[in-house]
Amino acid sequence: FDIITMFGAIEHVSNPGVILKQIYRLLRPGGLLYMDTPNFNSLTRFILGSKWRVFHLEHSCYFTAACIMDLLKKIGFSNVHVKSGNLSIIEMKSNLFIHSGGVKDVQDKEQVLRRRIEDSVFLRLSKHLCNMFLDFLKAGDTLYIYAEK
Repeated sequence: FDIITMFGAIEHVSNPGVILKQIYRLLRPGGLLYMDTPNFNSLTRFILGSKWRVFHLEHSCYFTAACIMDLLKKIGFSNVHVKSGNLSIIEMKSNLFIHSGGVKDVQDKEQVLRRRIEDSVFLRLSKHLCNMFLDFLKAGDTLYIYAEK
């Protein structure tokens, strides 16, 4: 394959190293892997602790930028890049200050906030700057991983 993608999947497997080795085997030389996964070192997790909505039984493992980079390099991937971004302000607010109606309520509120951000040049710029800072610290809610065979 030229490209293999995994969106929100690697955290659901019990032995990610085995899956990533298979992906490496399936990629042609120069082929690319792209995946994303929740970031265990996210600012949201540090603030919310055990209330972080990513903690649930469906996730078999959690990753930091450093551990996913190390794993991919040990398998043989090169040009491994990890970016980090996004922050769930609504999740933090609902867990710290307001006891909301649950995950669905948080997701609905996040959709409204996303639309407001997209409709405002100032808010889009603010979001971009925030994501640059989160990437610098590798503290965003999501890790975006690119690797080459």
